[in-house]
This record gives sequence, structure tokens and C-alpha cells, in this order.
Amino acid sequence: MSNPLKSSQILSNPLDKTQTLIYTLVMGQKEFKEFMDLKEVAEYLGVDVSTLYRYMKDDINPLPTFLILGKTLRVKKAELDDWLDGYKKY
Repeated sequence: MSNPLKSSQILSNPLDKTQTLIYTLVMGQKEFKEFMDLKEVAEYLGVDVSTLYRYMKDDINPLPTFLILGKTLRVKKAELDDWLDGYKKY
């Protein structure tokens, strides 16, 4: 019976290094909560928070937000994804 390979032996192969990197990138992605604050939404969309305020003021398709206790803005991730789908170009 052969000995299993050590992790150092596996990672010496360039293909294995690439697979490990891909796995880390995919599995290491940040999980976004169901309800996000504006900082999290900005990170999710890759924009600045000030840009979100412009999106919220859009007359045709405003960014869907709601207030918690009258002071904290939140965005439901599912609604955000639906809002983004409205901007897809075919």
C-alpha cells in the first residue's frame, strides 16, 4: 500500500497550485447577508457609498432601500439582485 502524498508534494505541481488558488478564490468569497447596510452594498457592487445615494434618487428605477427604526438604511440582497437584473442589457 502506498503512502498518501503530503500537501507539500501536492503543491509542488503547478496545476495543483492553480487548482488550490481557484478553490481559495471561490470558497473564500465573502458571504453577503440577507440584509446589507450601505457599506456592504457598495462593496458588493464595487462602487462608492456616495454612488448608492445617487442610485436611490433615480426617478425610473431607484435602489430599493428601507429604514430600520427610522435611521438605519438597509437593502435586502434579493431585491438588490432583482434591481440589478433591471439594468441587464441584452
